[in-house]
Amino acid sequence: MKYDLRLIVVHLKQGEKQYFEQFYESTKTGVFFTILKIVKSRATAEDIMQDTYRAFLDSLDRIDADKNVYAYLLSIAKNRALNHILRNPTTVDIDNAQLSTSDTIDLDAPLIQRCRAMLSEEEWVILELCIIMGYTQLEVSRMLNKPASTINWQLRKTLIRVKQFYGEVYGEQN
Repeated sequence: MKYDLRLIVVHLKQGEKQYFEQFYESTKTGVFFTILKIVKSRATAEDIMQDTYRAFLDSLDRIDADKNVYAYLLSIAKNRALNHILRNPTTVDIDNAQLSTSDTIDLDAPLIQRCRAMLSEEEWVILELCIIMGYTQLEVSRMLNKPASTINWQLRKTLIRVKQFYGEVYGEQN
């Protein structure tokens, strides 16, 4: 069942806690898989998910219901998962690990900065989920409660703009 997250957040900000269940049901899948993609453990993802929703509720007074609340929630989830990884490093056998220097993502790259500045919040969320975080378009459609065809169309339109930004940032003609 789809709910208007903006309206739910308005109710939550007014202290109507009974709306949390609707909020949770509308967002839990995307939050869980965003965390799981980073921590790779279902149990750990569930723990971080609880912390994510607690942090969201603690910051309700600072949340603008007219902004993309879902993107804000996913940002909390991603940051909590990354913080967990940083606080709990795993041991890797370097001798047997295959290291790649070409697949690293520099999030401070000029193209990323240009995309963040020029794309709408919704375009950026779709680009980030599909391209940077590696979710499939079907997974993103489920996370954002939108038809897969809509995500496909928006991603295609966004990638055309990104190609234009690439030319502008790096001085290349399309």
